[in-house]
Amino acid sequence: MYLNAISTIETSDMISYHLGFKDIIMRSRLSQDSKNYISMVISVAGNSNLLWNVDYE
Repeated sequence: MYLNAISTIETSDMISYHLGFKDIIMRSRLSQDSKNYISMVISVAGNSNLLWNVDYE
């Protein structure tokens, strides 16, 4: 699921997708700054995807 484009995730699965992705990142060996950046980017991507697709659901 995490290797697919975020646009393929169902709206109803977006929260669990975000939490799972964030968990993967936080458990990684990346620096804390990198973890924070990636977490921020995935939050923006998920919210943007929901807003862009609001008319389709």
